[in-house]
Amino acid sequence: MDTVEHDNRPIPVPDISSDGDVILVVGPRNIRLKIQSQCLRCASKVFDAMFKIQWTESQGLSKESPGKILLVEDNADALRILCFVIHHRNDDVPQSLSPNEVLQIAIEADKYDLTVALKYASIQWLKPRCNAQRVDMGYLLAAAFLFGDVDMFVAHTLTLM
Repeated sequence: MDTVEHDNRPIPVPDISSDGDVILVVGPRNIRLKIQSQCLRCASKVFDAMFKIQWTESQGLSKESPGKILLVEDNADALRILCFVIHHRNDDVPQSLSPNEVLQIAIEADKYDLTVALKYASIQWLKPRCNAQRVDMGYLLAAAFLFGDVDMFVAHTLTLM
């Protein structure tokens, strides 16, 4: 795990990609995620545009000197899981997620146009849950809508009714 300097002290950077060329600085706690810009560019038109050469954030991206992209309004835990999936780090993706976590991931996926890249992971995450509370079913319903999964949207709607 690499470190970056902040206020003259080293801070660990979770290596989603050890040879990553970008550090995403996410959420109000400024969680740092080292990633491969090319993985996100291939998965998302939004990230593709963000990493275009004309953006100042994308200038000089390299694994020797990773660039930093500030995403302070985003959910760091959701974005970390999202990046694990996109970087094929399946061993690091939690086997079970709470319905609220699924919704937070769906919000980030929708924001960055990553629903296609997360299609197969979202199928697992959106499966109906036995004895789920109504609020949790609502989270899964909203997540199914954001992921564009019509079948799960209908299933969760019928369960709520």
